[in-house]
Amino acid sequence: MEKINEDSSLSNIKQSWPNDASNSLLSKEDSQWEQIFKHKRSAKKSIKNPLFLKELFAKEEESPVSSTSIVEEPETVDIDNRIEDIVANIRKKSKRKKKPPAPICPPAPPQSLAPDEVEPQPETEEAEILFNLRAFYLNQADLDRMPRREKMFVFDPVEKKMVGKMTISTEFSEDKVFLSVEGIKTDEANELRDVYFHFAWLTNDFVPLKEFRTEQAWAPGEEYFRSLHIMRLGDAGLNVSAKRGSNGDEINESYFAKMKSLKRVLSEAGIFILMRKMVYSYYVGTLKMKCIFTTGDICPTNIRCFPSKRMVLNNVALYVVRIRRKVLCPNGKEEVTNTFFTTAGQYIAQVYKNERYRIQIDPFASLDADAIVSPERIVPLRCRYEDDPQVNSFYMDEVDRWSYKDRLYLEDHPEVMNIISQLMKEFLLNKPHRVVAFAQNYFTRLL
Repeated sequence: MEKINEDSSLSNIKQSWPNDASNSLLSKEDSQWEQIFKHKRSAKKSIKNPLFLKELFAKEEESPVSSTSIVEEPETVDIDNRIEDIVANIRKKSKRKKKPPAPICPPAPPQSLAPDEVEPQPETEEAEILFNLRAFYLNQADLDRMPRREKMFVFDPVEKKMVGKMTISTEFSEDKVFLSVEGIKTDEANELRDVYFHFAWLTNDFVPLKEFRTEQAWAPGEEYFRSLHIMRLGDAGLNVSAKRGSNGDEINESYFAKMKSLKRVLSEAGIFILMRKMVYSYYVGTLKMKCIFTTGDICPTNIRCFPSKRMVLNNVALYVVRIRRKVLCPNGKEEVTNTFFTTAGQYIAQVYKNERYRIQIDPFASLDADAIVSPERIVPLRCRYEDDPQVNSFYMDEVDRWSYKDRLYLEDHPEVMNIISQLMKEFLLNKPHRVVAFAQNYFTRLL
Protein backbone atom coordinates (compact mmCIF):
# COMPACT_ATOMS: atom_id res chain seq x y z
CA MET A 1 0.00 0.00 0.00
CA GLU A 2 2.89 2.34 0.73
CA LYS A 3 4.33 1.81 -2.74
CA ILE A 4 1.01 2.61 -4.33
CA ASN A 5 0.77 5.84 -2.32
CA GLU A 6 4.29 6.84 -3.32
CA ASP A 7 3.50 6.32 -6.99
CA SER A 8 0.30 8.30 -6.67
CA SER A 9 2.14 11.15 -4.92
CA LEU A 10 4.73 11.28 -7.68
CA SER A 11 2.01 11.42 -10.28
CA ASN A 12 0.34 14.25 -8.35
CA ILE A 13 3.62 16.18 -8.20
CA LYS A 14 4.12 15.81 -11.95
CA GLN A 15 0.58 16.96 -12.58
CA SER A 16 1.12 20.01 -10.35
CA TRP A 17 4.07 21.15 -12.46
CA PRO A 18 3.47 23.54 -15.29
CA ASN A 19 3.17 21.70 -18.54
CA ASP A 20 5.77 23.81 -20.32
CA ALA A 21 8.39 23.58 -17.58
CA SER A 22 8.00 19.81 -17.05
CA ASN A 23 8.13 19.05 -20.74
CA SER A 24 11.11 21.31 -21.32
CA LEU A 25 13.09 19.94 -18.38
CA LEU A 26 12.44 16.28 -19.13
CA SER A 27 12.98 16.65 -22.82
CA LYS A 28 16.29 18.49 -22.32
CA GLU A 29 17.62 16.02 -19.77
CA ASP A 30 16.54 13.00 -21.79
CA SER A 31 17.98 14.36 -24.98
CA GLN A 32 21.27 15.22 -23.27
CA TRP A 33 21.72 11.75 -21.78
CA GLU A 34 20.67 10.09 -25.01
CA GLN A 35 23.26 12.09 -26.92
CA ILE A 36 25.97 11.34 -24.35
CA PHE A 37 25.39 7.57 -24.43
CA LYS A 38 24.99 7.64 -28.18
CA HIS A 39 28.34 9.40 -28.65
CA LYS A 40 30.03 7.10 -26.14
CA ARG A 41 28.88 4.07 -28.08
CA SER A 42 29.91 5.62 -31.39
CA ALA A 43 33.30 6.60 -29.95
CA LYS A 44 34.25 2.95 -29.61
CA LYS A 45 33.41 2.33 -33.24
CA SER A 46 34.92 5.44 -34.81
CA ILE A 47 38.71 5.23 -35.27
CA LYS A 48 39.67 7.73 -37.90
CA ASN A 49 38.53 11.11 -36.43
CA PRO A 50 38.75 11.37 -32.56
CA LEU A 51 38.76 15.23 -32.69
CA PHE A 52 35.24 15.14 -33.98
CA LEU A 53 34.18 13.31 -30.78
CA LYS A 54 35.94 15.90 -28.66
CA GLU A 55 33.96 18.70 -30.29
CA LEU A 56 30.69 16.88 -29.69
CA PHE A 57 31.37 16.40 -25.98
CA ALA A 58 32.48 20.01 -25.72
CA LYS A 59 29.17 21.18 -27.21
CA GLU A 60 27.26 19.12 -24.65
CA GLU A 61 29.14 20.77 -21.77
CA GLU A 62 28.39 24.26 -23.09
CA SER A 63 24.66 23.56 -23.57
CA PRO A 64 22.64 25.44 -20.87
CA VAL A 65 20.65 23.54 -18.26
CA SER A 66 17.65 25.09 -16.57
CA SER A 67 18.04 26.00 -12.88
CA THR A 68 14.56 24.76 -12.16
CA SER A 69 15.63 21.13 -12.74
CA ILE A 70 15.02 18.95 -9.72
CA VAL A 71 17.17 16.10 -11.05
CA GLU A 72 20.66 15.90 -9.63
CA GLU A 73 23.46 16.80 -12.03
CA PRO A 74 25.55 13.86 -13.25
CA GLU A 75 29.17 13.47 -12.25
CA THR A 76 31.60 15.41 -14.39
CA VAL A 77 33.74 13.30 -16.77
CA ASP A 78 37.15 14.29 -18.05
CA ILE A 79 36.43 14.11 -21.76
CA ASP A 80 40.03 14.62 -22.88
CA ASN A 81 41.30 11.67 -20.83
CA ARG A 82 38.36 9.55 -21.93
CA ILE A 83 39.03 10.19 -25.62
CA GLU A 84 42.75 9.51 -25.19
CA ASP A 85 41.98 6.19 -23.47
CA ILE A 86 39.61 5.17 -26.26
CA VAL A 87 42.11 6.07 -28.96
CA ALA A 88 44.95 4.25 -27.14
CA ASN A 89 42.86 1.08 -26.79
CA ILE A 90 41.93 1.22 -30.46
CA ARG A 91 45.57 1.60 -31.48
CA LYS A 92 46.60 -1.34 -29.29
CA LYS A 93 43.98 -3.56 -30.89
CA SER A 94 45.02 -2.49 -34.37
CA LYS A 95 48.69 -3.31 -33.63
CA ARG A 96 47.91 -6.86 -32.52
CA LYS A 97 48.90 -9.44 -35.12
CA LYS A 98 46.19 -11.88 -35.96
CA LYS A 99 47.24 -15.50 -35.70
CA PRO A 100 46.81 -17.45 -38.94
CA PRO A 101 44.04 -20.04 -38.80
CA ALA A 102 45.12 -23.59 -38.10
CA PRO A 103 45.40 -25.65 -41.28
CA ILE A 104 42.68 -28.19 -41.87
CA CYS A 105 45.17 -30.82 -42.99
CA PRO A 106 48.99 -30.94 -42.68
CA PRO A 107 50.87 -29.55 -45.68
CA ALA A 108 52.12 -32.00 -48.28
CA PRO A 109 55.84 -32.86 -48.18
CA PRO A 110 57.97 -31.18 -50.84
CA GLN A 111 58.49 -33.21 -53.97
CA SER A 112 62.01 -34.17 -54.97
CA LEU A 113 63.33 -32.63 -58.15
CA ALA A 114 64.79 -35.88 -59.43
CA PRO A 115 63.12 -38.98 -57.99
CA ASP A 116 65.84 -41.22 -59.39
CA GLU A 117 68.64 -39.34 -57.68
CA VAL A 118 67.18 -38.88 -54.19
CA GLU A 119 66.26 -42.01 -52.26
CA PRO A 120 63.49 -41.46 -49.66
CA GLN A 121 63.58 -42.83 -46.13
CA PRO A 122 62.36 -46.41 -45.70
CA GLU A 123 59.28 -45.40 -43.69
CA THR A 124 58.00 -42.88 -46.24
CA GLU A 125 58.89 -45.22 -49.09
CA GLU A 126 56.89 -48.09 -47.58
CA ALA A 127 53.84 -45.88 -46.98
CA GLU A 128 53.96 -44.62 -50.56
CA ILE A 129 54.26 -48.10 -52.03
CA LEU A 130 51.44 -49.55 -49.95
CA PHE A 131 49.13 -46.72 -51.02
CA ASN A 132 50.03 -47.14 -54.69
CA LEU A 133 49.48 -50.90 -54.66
CA ARG A 134 46.01 -50.43 -53.21
CA ALA A 135 45.27 -47.85 -55.89
CA PHE A 136 46.39 -50.23 -58.66
CA TYR A 137 44.09 -53.08 -57.68
CA LEU A 138 42.84 -54.92 -60.79
CA ASN A 139 39.09 -54.61 -61.29
CA GLN A 140 36.83 -56.47 -63.67
CA ALA A 141 36.96 -53.72 -66.32
CA ASP A 142 40.77 -53.97 -66.48
CA LEU A 143 40.60 -57.74 -66.86
CA ASP A 144 37.99 -57.51 -69.61
CA ARG A 145 40.06 -55.22 -71.84
CA MET A 146 43.36 -57.00 -71.22
CA PRO A 147 44.71 -58.65 -74.42
CA ARG A 148 44.35 -62.43 -74.49
CA ARG A 149 47.18 -63.29 -76.86
CA GLU A 150 50.05 -61.23 -78.25
CA LYS A 151 52.74 -62.23 -80.69
CA MET A 152 56.11 -60.47 -80.48
CA PHE A 153 59.40 -60.83 -82.34
CA VAL A 154 63.06 -60.63 -81.32
CA PHE A 155 64.80 -58.12 -83.58
CA ASP A 156 68.51 -57.68 -84.26
CA PRO A 157 69.10 -54.00 -85.14
CA VAL A 158 72.66 -54.70 -86.34
CA GLU A 159 71.70 -57.33 -88.89
CA LYS A 160 68.23 -55.78 -89.27
CA LYS A 161 66.38 -59.07 -89.20
CA MET A 162 64.15 -61.17 -86.97
CA VAL A 163 66.02 -63.76 -84.90
CA GLY A 164 63.22 -65.05 -82.68
CA LYS A 165 59.61 -64.81 -81.58
CA MET A 166 57.63 -64.62 -78.36
CA THR A 167 54.01 -65.36 -77.44
CA ILE A 168 52.23 -63.79 -74.45
CA SER A 169 48.93 -65.29 -73.30
CA THR A 170 46.71 -63.89 -70.55
CA GLU A 171 43.69 -65.53 -68.96
CA PHE A 172 41.75 -64.59 -65.86
CA SER A 173 38.96 -65.65 -63.56
CA GLU A 174 37.09 -63.66 -60.91
CA ASP A 175 40.09 -63.07 -58.63
CA LYS A 176 43.07 -64.67 -60.41
CA VAL A 177 45.20 -63.87 -63.46
CA PHE A 178 47.19 -66.42 -65.46
CA LEU A 179 50.16 -65.21 -67.52
CA SER A 180 52.13 -67.41 -69.90
CA VAL A 181 55.18 -66.33 -71.93
CA GLU A 182 57.03 -68.54 -74.43
CA GLY A 183 60.00 -67.39 -76.46
CA ILE A 184 62.83 -68.66 -78.61
CA LYS A 185 65.81 -66.84 -80.09
CA THR A 186 68.04 -68.31 -82.79
CA ASP A 187 70.91 -66.28 -84.23
CA GLU A 188 72.60 -68.49 -86.82
CA ALA A 189 75.20 -65.87 -87.71
CA ASN A 190 76.54 -65.75 -84.14
CA GLU A 191 75.57 -69.37 -83.34
CA LEU A 192 73.36 -68.34 -80.44
CA ARG A 193 70.23 -70.07 -79.26
CA ASP A 194 68.01 -69.17 -76.33
CA VAL A 195 64.78 -70.79 -75.08
CA TYR A 196 62.55 -69.07 -72.53
CA PHE A 197 59.41 -70.23 -70.73
CA HIS A 198 57.48 -68.49 -67.97
CA PHE A 199 54.03 -68.98 -66.44
CA ALA A 200 52.45 -67.51 -63.31
CA TRP A 201 49.21 -67.47 -61.31
CA LEU A 202 48.55 -64.13 -59.61
CA THR A 203 45.82 -62.60 -57.49
CA ASN A 204 44.19 -59.27 -58.31
CA ASP A 205 46.56 -57.50 -55.91
CA PHE A 206 49.66 -58.94 -57.70
CA VAL A 207 50.50 -61.60 -55.07
CA PRO A 208 52.02 -64.69 -56.78
CA LEU A 209 50.26 -67.97 -56.05
CA LYS A 210 52.54 -70.08 -58.23
CA GLU A 211 55.23 -69.00 -60.66
CA PHE A 212 57.80 -70.90 -62.68
CA ARG A 213 60.47 -69.48 -64.96
CA THR A 214 63.22 -71.25 -66.87
CA GLU A 215 65.77 -70.11 -69.44
CA GLN A 216 68.46 -71.99 -71.35
CA ALA A 217 71.08 -70.49 -73.64
CA TRP A 218 73.67 -72.09 -75.89
CA ALA A 219 76.73 -70.38 -77.33
CA PRO A 220 79.97 -71.70 -78.86
CA GLY A 221 81.72 -73.55 -76.04
CA GLU A 222 79.26 -72.39 -73.39
CA GLU A 223 75.93 -73.55 -72.01
CA TYR A 224 73.97 -71.53 -69.50
CA PHE A 225 70.71 -72.18 -67.69
CA ARG A 226 68.71 -70.73 -64.80
CA SER A 227 65.31 -71.41 -63.32
CA LEU A 228 63.11 -69.88 -60.65
CA HIS A 229 60.19 -71.44 -58.79
CA ILE A 230 57.85 -69.52 -56.46
CA MET A 231 55.14 -71.25 -54.44
CA ARG A 232 52.73 -69.66 -52.00
CA LEU A 233 52.15 -71.63 -48.79
CA GLY A 234 48.76 -70.38 -47.62
CA ASP A 235 48.91 -67.17 -45.60
CA ALA A 236 52.33 -67.99 -44.16
CA GLY A 237 54.51 -66.80 -47.03
CA LEU A 238 56.35 -67.75 -50.20
CA ASN A 239 58.84 -70.50 -50.84
CA VAL A 240 61.42 -69.32 -53.41
CA SER A 241 63.94 -71.69 -54.97
CA ALA A 242 66.44 -70.66 -57.65
CA LYS A 243 68.81 -72.75 -59.73
CA ARG A 244 71.52 -71.58 -62.09
CA GLY A 245 74.68 -72.89 -63.65
CA SER A 246 76.94 -73.05 -66.69
CA ASN A 247 79.01 -75.80 -68.32
CA GLY A 248 77.89 -78.47 -65.86
CA ASP A 249 78.24 -76.39 -62.67
CA GLU A 250 75.02 -75.92 -60.73
CA ILE A 251 74.07 -73.68 -57.80
CA ASN A 252 70.86 -74.18 -55.82
CA GLU A 253 69.42 -71.54 -53.50
CA SER A 254 66.13 -71.51 -51.62
CA TYR A 255 64.56 -69.45 -48.85
CA PHE A 256 61.22 -68.79 -47.20
CA ALA A 257 59.76 -65.27 -46.99
CA LYS A 258 56.88 -64.36 -44.69
CA MET A 259 53.89 -62.49 -46.07
CA LYS A 260 54.47 -59.55 -43.72
CA SER A 261 57.84 -58.91 -45.36
CA LEU A 262 56.35 -59.18 -48.89
CA LYS A 263 53.85 -56.31 -48.77
CA ARG A 264 55.86 -54.29 -51.27
CA VAL A 265 57.57 -57.13 -53.15
CA LEU A 266 56.33 -58.21 -56.60
CA SER A 267 57.39 -60.95 -58.97
CA GLU A 268 58.35 -60.46 -62.62
CA ALA A 269 54.87 -61.42 -63.81
CA GLY A 270 53.26 -59.08 -61.27
CA ILE A 271 55.36 -56.16 -62.50
CA PHE A 272 54.37 -56.84 -66.12
CA ILE A 273 50.65 -56.82 -65.19
CA LEU A 274 51.22 -53.71 -63.04
CA MET A 275 52.61 -51.89 -66.08
CA ARG A 276 49.38 -52.51 -67.97
CA LYS A 277 47.38 -51.23 -65.01
CA MET A 278 49.48 -48.05 -64.93
CA VAL A 279 48.63 -47.46 -68.59
CA TYR A 280 44.92 -48.16 -68.01
CA SER A 281 44.77 -45.67 -65.10
CA TYR A 282 46.77 -42.94 -66.95
CA TYR A 283 49.33 -42.90 -64.14
CA VAL A 284 52.32 -40.59 -64.51
CA GLY A 285 55.02 -40.83 -61.87
CA THR A 286 57.47 -43.12 -60.11
CA LEU A 287 56.82 -46.24 -58.06
CA LYS A 288 59.54 -47.58 -55.77
CA MET A 289 59.30 -51.16 -54.56
CA LYS A 290 61.18 -54.47 -54.53
CA CYS A 291 60.93 -57.46 -56.83
CA ILE A 292 61.88 -61.13 -56.88
CA PHE A 293 64.38 -60.95 -59.72
CA THR A 294 65.16 -63.72 -62.22
CA THR A 295 68.06 -64.87 -60.03
CA GLY A 296 65.73 -65.31 -57.03
CA ASP A 297 67.13 -62.32 -55.12
CA ILE A 298 64.90 -59.58 -53.74
CA CYS A 299 66.17 -56.40 -55.42
CA PRO A 300 65.11 -52.72 -55.23
CA THR A 301 63.09 -51.65 -58.26
CA ASN A 302 62.20 -48.25 -59.63
CA ILE A 303 59.33 -48.02 -62.17
CA ARG A 304 58.62 -44.69 -63.85
CA CYS A 305 55.71 -44.08 -66.21
CA PHE A 306 56.09 -41.15 -68.62
CA PRO A 307 53.26 -39.21 -70.29
CA SER A 308 52.00 -40.51 -73.60
CA LYS A 309 53.65 -39.15 -76.74
CA ARG A 310 52.73 -39.29 -80.36
CA MET A 311 55.11 -41.54 -82.27
CA VAL A 312 55.31 -42.95 -85.78
CA LEU A 313 55.36 -46.74 -85.79
CA ASN A 314 55.16 -48.72 -89.02
CA ASN A 315 54.39 -45.45 -90.83
CA VAL A 316 51.36 -44.86 -88.56
CA ALA A 317 51.14 -42.10 -85.91
CA LEU A 318 50.10 -43.51 -82.51
CA TYR A 319 50.06 -42.38 -78.88
CA VAL A 320 52.60 -44.49 -77.00
CA VAL A 321 53.39 -44.72 -73.27
CA ARG A 322 56.96 -45.45 -72.16
CA ILE A 323 57.65 -47.18 -68.84
CA ARG A 324 61.23 -47.32 -67.59
CA ARG A 325 62.28 -49.89 -65.02
CA LYS A 326 65.54 -49.96 -63.07
CA VAL A 327 66.67 -52.98 -61.03
CA LEU A 328 69.66 -52.85 -58.69
CA CYS A 329 71.19 -56.35 -58.67
CA PRO A 330 73.10 -57.76 -55.67
CA ASN A 331 76.41 -57.51 -57.55
CA GLY A 332 75.92 -53.74 -57.90
CA LYS A 333 74.95 -53.88 -61.56
CA GLU A 334 71.93 -51.85 -62.65
CA GLU A 335 69.63 -53.25 -65.31
CA VAL A 336 67.42 -50.79 -67.20
CA THR A 337 64.56 -51.70 -69.53
CA ASN A 338 62.17 -49.48 -71.46
CA THR A 339 58.75 -50.97 -72.24
CA PHE A 340 56.35 -49.35 -74.69
CA PHE A 341 52.56 -49.70 -74.62
CA THR A 342 49.75 -48.11 -76.54
CA THR A 343 47.21 -46.07 -74.60
CA ALA A 344 44.94 -49.15 -74.56
CA GLY A 345 47.59 -51.37 -72.93
CA GLN A 346 48.83 -53.13 -76.07
CA TYR A 347 52.41 -54.38 -75.75
CA ILE A 348 54.51 -52.82 -78.56
CA ALA A 349 58.22 -53.11 -77.74
CA GLN A 350 60.81 -53.63 -75.03
CA VAL A 351 64.38 -52.34 -75.22
CA TYR A 352 67.18 -53.47 -72.88
CA LYS A 353 70.13 -51.30 -71.93
CA ASN A 354 73.52 -52.72 -72.99
CA GLU A 355 71.73 -55.48 -74.89
CA ARG A 356 71.96 -56.13 -78.60
CA TYR A 357 68.51 -57.62 -79.16
CA ARG A 358 65.13 -56.06 -78.51
CA ILE A 359 61.52 -57.24 -78.48
CA GLN A 360 58.98 -55.59 -80.76
CA ILE A 361 55.88 -56.25 -82.83
CA ASP A 362 55.98 -57.30 -86.46
CA PRO A 363 57.36 -54.30 -88.43
CA PHE A 364 55.18 -55.27 -91.38
CA ALA A 365 51.97 -55.30 -89.35
CA SER A 366 49.34 -52.72 -90.27
CA LEU A 367 48.46 -50.46 -87.35
CA ASP A 368 45.36 -48.40 -86.72
CA ALA A 369 45.72 -44.75 -85.74
CA ASP A 370 42.63 -44.97 -83.52
CA ALA A 371 42.66 -46.16 -79.92
CA ILE A 372 43.64 -49.81 -79.84
CA VAL A 373 41.27 -51.97 -77.84
CA SER A 374 42.29 -55.50 -78.89
CA PRO A 375 45.21 -57.32 -80.54
CA GLU A 376 43.09 -57.84 -83.66
CA ARG A 377 43.13 -54.09 -84.28
CA ILE A 378 46.93 -53.97 -84.29
CA VAL A 379 47.21 -56.80 -86.85
CA PRO A 380 43.75 -57.24 -88.41
CA LEU A 381 42.66 -60.69 -89.47
CA ARG A 382 42.33 -59.62 -93.10
CA CYS A 383 46.08 -58.82 -93.13
CA ARG A 384 47.40 -61.95 -91.43
CA TYR A 385 45.03 -64.84 -92.20
CA GLU A 386 46.81 -65.68 -95.47
CA ASP A 387 50.11 -66.45 -93.69
CA ASP A 388 48.74 -69.53 -91.93
CA PRO A 389 46.81 -72.12 -94.02
CA GLN A 390 44.83 -73.26 -90.99
CA VAL A 391 43.75 -69.72 -90.14
CA ASN A 392 42.99 -69.06 -93.80
CA SER A 393 40.65 -72.06 -94.06
CA PHE A 394 38.96 -71.13 -90.79
CA TYR A 395 38.46 -67.56 -92.01
CA MET A 396 36.89 -68.63 -95.30
CA ASP A 397 34.61 -71.10 -93.51
CA GLU A 398 33.41 -68.34 -91.19
CA VAL A 399 32.71 -66.01 -94.12
CA ASP A 400 30.67 -68.68 -95.90
CA ARG A 401 28.77 -69.61 -92.75
CA TRP A 402 27.72 -66.06 -91.90
CA SER A 403 26.82 -65.17 -95.48
CA TYR A 404 24.65 -68.31 -95.77
CA LYS A 405 23.00 -67.48 -92.43
CA ASP A 406 22.15 -63.93 -93.58
CA ARG A 407 20.81 -65.20 -96.89
CA LEU A 408 18.47 -67.65 -95.16
CA TYR A 409 17.21 -64.96 -92.81
CA LEU A 410 16.35 -62.62 -95.69
CA GLU A 411 14.57 -65.41 -97.55
CA ASP A 412 12.44 -66.19 -94.50
CA HIS A 413 11.61 -62.50 -93.94
CA PRO A 414 10.60 -60.84 -97.24
CA GLU A 415 9.30 -57.77 -95.41
CA VAL A 416 12.86 -56.99 -94.34
CA MET A 417 13.97 -57.18 -97.97
CA ASN A 418 11.24 -54.73 -98.99
CA ILE A 419 12.21 -52.25 -96.27
CA ILE A 420 15.88 -52.45 -97.22
CA SER A 421 15.10 -52.00 -100.92
CA GLN A 422 12.94 -48.92 -100.25
CA LEU A 423 15.59 -47.34 -98.05
CA MET A 424 18.31 -48.02 -100.58
CA LYS A 425 16.24 -46.45 -103.37
CA GLU A 426 15.69 -43.30 -101.32
CA PHE A 427 19.36 -43.09 -100.41
CA LEU A 428 20.48 -43.64 -103.98
CA LEU A 429 18.16 -40.92 -105.24
CA ASN A 430 19.17 -38.37 -102.60
CA LYS A 431 22.86 -39.03 -101.82
CA PRO A 432 24.40 -41.78 -103.93
CA HIS A 433 27.98 -40.91 -102.96
CA ARG A 434 27.17 -41.35 -99.27
CA VAL A 435 25.74 -44.80 -99.94
CA VAL A 436 28.86 -45.94 -101.73
CA ALA A 437 31.14 -44.64 -98.96
CA PHE A 438 29.01 -46.24 -96.24
CA ALA A 439 28.94 -49.60 -98.03
CA GLN A 440 32.70 -49.60 -98.46
CA ASN A 441 33.39 -48.77 -94.80
CA TYR A 442 30.79 -51.20 -93.50
CA PHE A 443 31.92 -54.24 -95.44
CA THR A 444 35.57 -53.41 -94.82
CA ARG A 445 34.94 -53.57 -91.07
CA LEU A 446 33.12 -56.87 -91.44
CA LEU A 447 36.15 -58.38 -93.10
